[in-house]
Amino acid sequence: MGLGNRRNRSEDEAEAGPSRPTRRIALRDEGARNVQKRRRRDEEETEESSNEGSVTQPSTTAEKAALKLTAEELERKVKDVVRLALFSELRKQPLKREDITKKVLHEHSRTYQVVFDKAQELLVDVFGMSLAELPLREKKAGGSRKPTQSYSTKYVLKNILPQDYREIGIISWEKNNEIESMGLLTVILSLIHVNGKVLSDEQLAHYYRRLYLTDNDKFDLEKLLSTFVKQGYLDKQKNEQI
Repeated sequence: MGLGNRRNRSEDEAEAGPSRPTRRIALRDEGARNVQKRRRRDEEETEESSNEGSVTQPSTTAEKAALKLTAEELERKVKDVVRLALFSELRKQPLKREDITKKVLHEHSRTYQVVFDKAQELLVDVFGMSLAELPLREKKAGGSRKPTQSYSTKYVLKNILPQDYREIGIISWEKNNEIESMGLLTVILSLIHVNGKVLSDEQLAHYYRRLYLTDNDKFDLEKLLSTFVKQGYLDKQKNEQI
């Protein structure tokens, strides 16, 4: 009887499965495997999300600063830059970067590049013009003119319309009161160009006499030259006598 009971008890234990310590060890191993799987899955998801975020995440200071503006505020500032550029062109004056910062951006000056690029796109798409940066004035070094490669952070609007749209009939020249001065400016720029991009006052006066402009009542030549210099068409420099 006793042996039979022990035999039945051992058979029952075998059918019931492993003992508690063995089951705990098995659960620990399975739990460790699950933890490792979760870790690997989390690492893969983190890597994927970081890769996706790197595409849309702002990479420059200007882009990060622009995030502080609402979409409406950013659009308003872009339009204000476009309006300022058109107004400066109407006055024949270069648009300065400091004007954009003071008159449009104010305390959001770090958004300059983002706002400027969007304004540039709007000018191209709507008006067929783009802002071109003016180079710095050439400086004299040792009696010779030495061109510089840096830029002045001053901009002028440049026409980028295709040639098909540059027709004479598009502009009503009859109502344009600047046609005479613009014609004279074209002549002066052409003379400067064919003379090695430098023309002295004496040479310019000689051309005035050849073109019968000295006794012309329509033009105040000195005033016009000063205006052209202010507008950035001409650069007047004094000669240093050595």
